[in-house]
Amino acid sequence: MPEMKDWKHDAEYISYIESGESAAVFIVRDIVNSIDTKGKWVDVISLNTYYKRGAGDRMAFNWIIVELFPRKMQPKYDKNDSAHNRYLTWVTAHEDIAKQRQAGFHGEKYLVLCNLYNKNKNKFTTHTIIARKYWEPMEAYRPMEVKDPVDPEWEYRIQAVKKVNAKQVSYIQNHEWELEEKIRENGKPTLAILGLQG
Repeated sequence: MPEMKDWKHDAEYISYIESGESAAVFIVRDIVNSIDTKGKWVDVISLNTYYKRGAGDRMAFNWIIVELFPRKMQPKYDKNDSAHNRYLTWVTAHEDIAKQRQAGFHGEKYLVLCNLYNKNKNKFTTHTIIARKYWEPMEAYRPMEVKDPVDPEWEYRIQAVKKVNAKQVSYIQNHEWELEEKIRENGKPTLAILGLQG
């Protein structure tokens, strides 16, 4: 096992969080129902992210491609600290996957398309104020209803899941910019755009 660092000072782990990989693992492990991840590590081998207006630091994805590996090693948790334990899980997964890759193992690969959706889109709260239209005389003050948009609540909704092979993954990775352009023109990613019809 490699020397344990404080997770806040491990540049590789911080990159894993900031790049969207950890969110992608969460989506595949906890939201996608059609991929059995029980007893497996989820390794992100390709992803394409974009900024969604109003979503803050939540990542939006054009696509996620993962490879599954059996969990041969188990993390040894040494304290009741969820942030530290997530780091220990990542370190263990990293080492276990690297060993299996070196031994020539190739896991099943899946592509996931998901939408970052605001559940409160087009929802408003209304309240009454005493006001007038700016052009009206002073005596025109009266109760007026004001609509305020409800704060956004974001969730990932799965659009498509497709088992893929190394050749298909390679095509997507080698044509990333061209595929991004097609997705922008279309307004959303589809299996057809990614060369995975049906």
